[in-house]
Amino acid sequence: MTNPFGHADVKLRDPPSRGSDSADTQSVDLAHSRVYHIYHTPIRYDYRVSDVNKNHLYYVYNSHLKPLKADITLHAGENSKEPVAGVCKFLHLSRHCKVGLGDPQHAGAMIWEDLQCQNLALSKYRWPMSVPMADGRLERRWFVWKRTHSVGADGESPLLFSLRNYKLIDEQNGKVVAVFTSNSFKSVRKNGKLQVAVGYGPEFDLMALITLLAMYEKVRRRWAKGGGGGGDGG
Repeated sequence: MTNPFGHADVKLRDPPSRGSDSADTQSVDLAHSRVYHIYHTPIRYDYRVSDVNKNHLYYVYNSHLKPLKADITLHAGENSKEPVAGVCKFLHLSRHCKVGLGDPQHAGAMIWEDLQCQNLALSKYRWPMSVPMADGRLERRWFVWKRTHSVGADGESPLLFSLRNYKLIDEQNGKVVAVFTSNSFKSVRKNGKLQVAVGYGPEFDLMALITLLAMYEKVRRRWAKGGGGGGDGG
């Protein structure tokens, strides 16, 4: 797949493979498994993403009060001065979002996709992407994030009372291709971990990460305003 970022300094960071990880093997294919750890900053609610070896992969700038900017911007590195790898804009007066791979400063190289909310609880989101097949061709697939209590990331068991555990399903074959497990009350700074368990390339991992953070952040902002958060389990 052609790198959509259009900037020589932007490199997608691919964490070490976790082929030996324990997990729900009936639902998650471990052959191409990678784990991302997600934290938030103490002062403003930005996010940091690291691999299993605690290497910083992305700094996620969280914009609250600038309507003309992306709501979340992923920088490939340790801080917001690093090159932009992807963005997500929350559409005004809508539950839906626009996700972009690349840097908006290089508009011609951007790849934009729609992140479509499927329910009022903000617990189910659907998005498309062209992914590489074994024969080298690209195939258009649809993926859906759903709330779950049945499978956890990296061998963990999701807490039943947590409303922010998700699984990502490839709609074509029904397989679980990624899982996010919330850290709940185990740490005040850690949000949770994302396990991507399919070999669709680094662009897919980035798309899974951006869509997850968008979904997570929209729920967090709703709760911060005092809104509810019920929804369906999985």
